[in-house]
Amino acid sequence: MAKADAANNRHWDMVLIGTSTGGTQAIELILAGLTSACPGIVIVQHMPAAFTGAFAERLHNLYQVQVVEAKTGERVTNGKVIIAPGGRQLTIQQDRQGYYTEVTLAPPVNRHCPSVDVMFRSASVFKSAKIARY
Repeated sequence: MAKADAANNRHWDMVLIGTSTGGTQAIELILAGLTSACPGIVIVQHMPAAFTGAFAERLHNLYQVQVVEAKTGERVTNGKVIIAPGGRQLTIQQDRQGYYTEVTLAPPVNRHCPSVDVMFRSASVFKSAKIARY
């Protein structure tokens, strides 16, 4: 089995995606190929607060997966795509039930809020998790 094929056949606990300019089109291409059996996906798209809710709603209406704007306590589950809200930082947390998001009014990191760095750093502590980061 080729290396790419082996990677595609892995079971992932979640997929984390960080995008900026041009990211909305890339996200749409990714979501177009997904089914409700996909692992939970958390996305930080550098986008102003006024747009992330409408973006999540539009994606939800277009594709087979559930797409929501993140709020604190949002569970990362199969078939769900969670979009970080603009103007807020998003981290991934873990409890006995699994993974969930935490949304805070924290300052920008590297000029961004939400910041991809904040999300990726928060998930880097899960040693036993199988997380795809893009």
